[in-house]
Amino acid sequence: MNLTDRHQHILSRLKKEGSVNVIDLCNELEVSSVTIRKDLKMLEDRNLLFRTHGGGTLANPYTTDRPVTEKAMIRSGEKLGIGEAAAKLIESNDCILIASGTTVLSLAKNIQPHGQLTVVTAALNVAMELVHHPGVEVIQLPGIIRKTSSSVTGNFAEEMLGS
Repeated sequence: MNLTDRHQHILSRLKKEGSVNVIDLCNELEVSSVTIRKDLKMLEDRNLLFRTHGGGTLANPYTTDRPVTEKAMIRSGEKLGIGEAAAKLIESNDCILIASGTTVLSLAKNIQPHGQLTVVTAALNVAMELVHHPGVEVIQLPGIIRKTSSSVTGNFAEEMLGS
């Protein structure tokens, strides 16, 4: 397999799973660990991944403000499982607070309320997911919209929660 094909394979795995492992890539691509490490270095130099001990991730995990669309691709299967499990814990007449993030969006997508449910959220995408559910009352917190997280922040939301 040539360099371009290896890089495409690595990037495809990153987009699908959010991270790659040197040993797994060696086995899949039938090349040495030295070759894979060089490939990861080249991809990092092009800002296409962030190298970690023994592999790489889609983006630098120490960057705190990545776009929500990018975060949604990382570990999507695990997020779906968490969302399904968390949704089962919701009972009739509950009032829950859902923060922002792609994992809690998965929760919102899996909510099947039995009876009334009140959801307080700062996340625009969570509010939009739930607004048409019968039996769900959505309270959208006010504030300044953060584009990277599709949520609101600021004193307005803090004051509303504090009262």
